[in-house]
Amino acid sequence: MKRGLMPQSLLALLAAILVLTIAAAGASATTYYDLKVTRWLNVTGTAALMRTNGVAAGGRGLYVEIEQNATALTGTLNGLVVSITNGPTAAPGGTVRGLEVKARAATVDGTGNTIGMLTGATISADPKGKAATTLRGFEVILSGDAAATSTTAQGVLITNESSGTQTNSYAIDINSGTATGHKAFTYDVQFQKGVKMNNGTSGVLGVSAASVQVDSQPVVLNTRHRVTTAEANAGHSLLPAIAGRTYRVVQCKMIAYGGAAATCTTVDILGTQGTSSVKLCAFAQASLAQSAVLTMGGTGAAVLADGASYGACDANTAITIGVTTNNLATATGVDVILDYTIE
Repeated sequence: MKRGLMPQSLLALLAAILVLTIAAAGASATTYYDLKVTRWLNVTGTAALMRTNGVAAGGRGLYVEIEQNATALTGTLNGLVVSITNGPTAAPGGTVRGLEVKARAATVDGTGNTIGMLTGATISADPKGKAATTLRGFEVILSGDAAATSTTAQGVLITNESSGTQTNSYAIDINSGTATGHKAFTYDVQFQKGVKMNNGTSGVLGVSAASVQVDSQPVVLNTRHRVTTAEANAGHSLLPAIAGRTYRVVQCKMIAYGGAAATCTTVDILGTQGTSSVKLCAFAQASLAQSAVLTMGGTGAAVLADGASYGACDANTAITIGVTTNNLATATGVDVILDYTIE
C-alpha cells in the first residue's frame, strides 16, 4: 500500500501488521482505549510509507481484532472509529473525508501489472452460526443538528471516472444472479414508503403493491385472466385488494372460449364504489359467441351511466368477475383482458 502524503500520527498504526485485542470493560461510562492517536494535522509533517508483500497468497496490511468479554453487550462495539474534523476556519471550498480506500493495479508512478480483480472495499457481516436479529452488511447515516444546512444530501453517490474500456458496467449489481450460488433476496430493493422491487424471475422486474407513476400520472397496467366457467359462477378475483390503494378500470375485453356463453344474462366485471358493489361492465350472454371479442362500452358490453365505470373504485377493494341470473354454461370459460391503474 502506498499513499503519497500521510499524517505521521498514522504511521505508527500502519507501520506493521497490528493485532489489537480489546476486552470490553463492562457497564462503565468510561471509554477505554488500548491505543488512541490524537494529533493536529501538520501539513509539513508528512512522509511516504511503502510496504511490499512477497507472499503469493496475499496478506494483510492492518489487522484489528476486538473481542467482547463475558459481560453482556448492551451498547455498540466498534471495530474502528475514525473522526476527521475541520478546524476553526470556514472552508467552503474544502472537503473533509472520513475515509478513503484505494485498490490499484499499479502505483502512482505506473509501477505494477495486470490483476484479475480490483475491489475498493469488502464489508462482510457474518454471525458464524449464531443468531443475529438483524444482519446488515453496510449502513450509511446522514446526521446533523437542527442548525446544520446542506444544499444537497446524498446517502450514496456512485461515479464512474474511468477513461478505459469497460465491456459491461453497472452502478449497482445486486447478487449477480442466484446461479452463482448466492442466496436469493426476498426483495432486491425496499423504498422509504414500503414499496418493494425484485428481479426474482429472469427478465422480470416486479413491483410490490404500488402505484406506478410517470410525471405524477399513473401508468396503465394490463392483465389477462382465463377464467373457467366454474370460477365465473363462483365469483373469481381478477385483481386482489391492496391496502391504501384504489383500482381504476381503463378498458376491458371479454372472449368466450370453448363454446358460446349460455343460460346466464350477463358476465360481469365487478368493483366497489361508494361502499356498494357495482357492475363496471356487464357482458351480455347473447353477445358472447365463441371467440367474439367484446369491448367495454361497445355492443353487448354495457357500462355505468355518466362514465362511472371509469372512475376510481374504493381503496382496499378487489376487482372480480361474476354472473347475473343463473349460471354461465356451455362455454368452457371466458378470457378477460383488463387495462387498469393503481392509484
